[in-house]
Amino acid sequence: MSDLSVSERRIRPIQDAVASENWKQALQLCDKWAKKGERSDRFLAVKASVLVHQSDKAQHDRGRQEVLDLCKRTPPITDSEAIYQLQKTLKSLSLHEEIPKLWERAVAAGKDNKDLYTRWLNQAIADSNWRSAQKATMGLRNSFPKERQYEFWNILMCYLIHKQEDIPENERMLFGTLAYRMISKAAEAIPKDEEPSLSSAKAISDPEEIALLVQVFNSTGHVQESIKLLLGGSLSIESRLGAKDPQLVLSLVLESLEASENWNEALKVCLELLAKSESQSDNRVWDLWLKARSHATDQSLQKQSEDLLESICTTRPIVRSAYIAKLSLLQRQQGDQIGQDALLQTCREYSEAFSEKAFCFDDLKDALRRLDKQHWDEFLRIVQQRQGHFAQLFALKVVYSSIPAADSEPPHARNQKLLAFAHRALKLYHLSIAEPPSCPEAALLAALAILHLQIQDPQHQQVLVAANILEIARSKFEDYYILTVLLVRLQAHLGLLSLAMQNFTKLSIKNMQWETVGHLILTRISTLHPGFNGVAGDLEPLLAAETGVTVLENADMALVRGIREGLRFNSYSNIYNSAQMRSDIERSMNKQICAIEERRVSRWRGPQFDDATVLPPMDPSKALVDKRDYSYMPSYSEDDRRMLESCHCGNQPKGGWVNAMVLCDNVTTYLKQDLVSHTTPASAAYKNIKEFYERFSANTSMPTELEKEMTSSEVSTFDAATNMAQAIILLSEGQPGISGASKSLPDIVAHIKSSITSELDSRRKDKDASRIAGMYIPWWNDLHTSFSELEKLQTISHFLTWVSRKLQKGGKPLKAVLGAVTKESLSELQSLVAELEAENHAHARWMKSQINEPGVLGKLVDIGMARPANFPTDADVEAKDGNGSSAWLWNEPNTGSEWEQVMEDLCDEATMETIYGRYRESWDDALDGILMTRVRVLK
Repeated sequence: MSDLSVSERRIRPIQDAVASENWKQALQLCDKWAKKGERSDRFLAVKASVLVHQSDKAQHDRGRQEVLDLCKRTPPITDSEAIYQLQKTLKSLSLHEEIPKLWERAVAAGKDNKDLYTRWLNQAIADSNWRSAQKATMGLRNSFPKERQYEFWNILMCYLIHKQEDIPENERMLFGTLAYRMISKAAEAIPKDEEPSLSSAKAISDPEEIALLVQVFNSTGHVQESIKLLLGGSLSIESRLGAKDPQLVLSLVLESLEASENWNEALKVCLELLAKSESQSDNRVWDLWLKARSHATDQSLQKQSEDLLESICTTRPIVRSAYIAKLSLLQRQQGDQIGQDALLQTCREYSEAFSEKAFCFDDLKDALRRLDKQHWDEFLRIVQQRQGHFAQLFALKVVYSSIPAADSEPPHARNQKLLAFAHRALKLYHLSIAEPPSCPEAALLAALAILHLQIQDPQHQQVLVAANILEIARSKFEDYYILTVLLVRLQAHLGLLSLAMQNFTKLSIKNMQWETVGHLILTRISTLHPGFNGVAGDLEPLLAAETGVTVLENADMALVRGIREGLRFNSYSNIYNSAQMRSDIERSMNKQICAIEERRVSRWRGPQFDDATVLPPMDPSKALVDKRDYSYMPSYSEDDRRMLESCHCGNQPKGGWVNAMVLCDNVTTYLKQDLVSHTTPASAAYKNIKEFYERFSANTSMPTELEKEMTSSEVSTFDAATNMAQAIILLSEGQPGISGASKSLPDIVAHIKSSITSELDSRRKDKDASRIAGMYIPWWNDLHTSFSELEKLQTISHFLTWVSRKLQKGGKPLKAVLGAVTKESLSELQSLVAELEAENHAHARWMKSQINEPGVLGKLVDIGMARPANFPTDADVEAKDGNGSSAWLWNEPNTGSEWEQVMEDLCDEATMETIYGRYRESWDDALDGILMTRVRVLK
């Protein structure tokens, strides 16, 4: 048996022990084989790693020194597996700067070892260490000069270093200059007669290499040189090289012209391109045409561009891209009579061609807003004369877009318009079901119109009715994406979280959609519905939050593979975008939010789910990147965004929220881990607490900023966490005063007591919130407040136990910090915690009794069927008609019969009863989650 096989056999059981984190057994095995003379590089690297992970400081320090000695050893380690082991250990020691040196020393010992160079390059790419990657590619270029791709790899790495924003400016400029000089030589080596046989080995010979040249030239201030080459002979679209990928080269031409800001030249090139029919449907060309025309000073070119546009717009069938450009151009001109006439005529022609297409209204909505009332009325008259369901749907969109903003007219007048519109839209929807083609979008417009009532007079009943309409429409059109998206949002707002999660799964979110769309359900999921009912196919909150993190981690690995494959196949054009996307993923706001929610849901589930994960603080020098997308939400009118924001579950979390919640999580983690004597995670959490506390203490504007991102419950949780953080530091440091400390420990305990007492008083007050048909329904804020309070109480309970143990330990330094804090005062505060917990549960039981009272389901069905309902006046906070009975969503009783009829046409009573029966079960399920949440007191 070879020595290598013997070493492998000896190392394998050590790795098994490491995998199960049995570091003691791993060390025993290391000592055993070391005594038997095992000295392979890989074994030594594993042994050093095992020592580093020992809890004993002396052994840890010994392991650290062994790692450093191996890194500096002569001759250097060249075994790739040993190097991988060492770099993993170096990362755990935060000695990242030593990793590239390992590879440099290894390749220096064998300059012709292509495998080592390639592994070094792959590792540098994985670490986004472009300086190290450049050294690896330079080594490949020097060691293997006949392989031309290494020349371009080196240029690319110099370019990526130049694009980094977190390195010194002089270093950026140096590598930018290097990239420019090398790629210039490659461009100069292209033969003038374009004969490939005469081409130099290092000459540009592929469109991807042209893309690299343009990226380097444009980023280093040599845009005019890019344009000259791209419009010249050897690299133009018509050239031998350009003809290999004309669309890529065209993109490079347009990008360079825009970057040059030579608008006369840009406009001239656009005119030449648009003279060819194949470019007339290219939005990229028209976008630059518009921008260049707005800045160009050459009047002759301006006239030519206008004539060309008019000529193309006379083509039939009409060219959509040209008309969109014309609409944009007309909107920028002064709104005189001639301009208004031209804009109206263009809108008319465009709508005649495309009004039955889904994109038509989106293309026209901005232009329609620029029409004055006279011309807008004329356009509406024209579109309302057209026959057919899709034409009527388009007319409805036009009417909807003109609904006045919420603050522009009295609520009563505006509400009547909204309800009349919703009724008209539902009639079209019903007609389209009976006589296809169907128009599910009409039901969406009706729901949106009803939601607009929310802006001036927020009431749950309006959201409930809108959700009901969406539910009815979605039962027939499950594949109509936006119905489900909006229904998820409204159900979450109404506290119907289990239903919202069921419907969210029907969106079939995959891969990076978790980054852009996942926030719809994952934001605050830990304080809205952390439980799982176990039904197959339903969304599991813990798994969903984990997915929000792991999808991005998997995407990062896929991008690493993409960059490596791009190098392998000489595909350079998208490598920078991939590198930038990796940087964005690293700083993803949604990833941070999902990680926080995952920790909180895990903790709520209990010890079997809650591991010792410590959430690290984000680097304050790197801003979080927000990729959460709302563009798919309906947007027909200027007030739609405001209306949809009124249906959110609280303010939108951003960077301040992330930092605040990570502090709260670290306080909870520290207390829990320290109480069970888990020193490693407790020490890591304590370090984070100190860093965060100092950061928040130094920023006096932080509380005001946080209120824009947090709910009142979250502000209360954060306030408790900052006070407990200060107490933890005080007691851990053993000093009565710390830098930035504004309170003593007795002050902190008194503050927490005062906060709990205030919350108890608030809980014991009469329930005077908005009701529906005389009954109270639990909406998102009820659930969020209860779960947040119980979570906070759990942390406070751990804190009181932790302080009690410090009190028992005694000692002169601790007595000075503890001051007037006594066992009795802590016990009294623990009793208040128990009282507030009981009040939360009592409130949940009261809400359960409200939704399960006799007749509640009938009242909900009456609301769904648009029937006025009578109930006690003292419980009614909705609008009344003249006879004192509820008038549903309107004040004019005569309109009620019309609504009853249209709702009966859309949905029978049995189906409506099924819908609201499911709603009641969902509320019950949410409240059961609160009742299951118990504050555990550690002794």
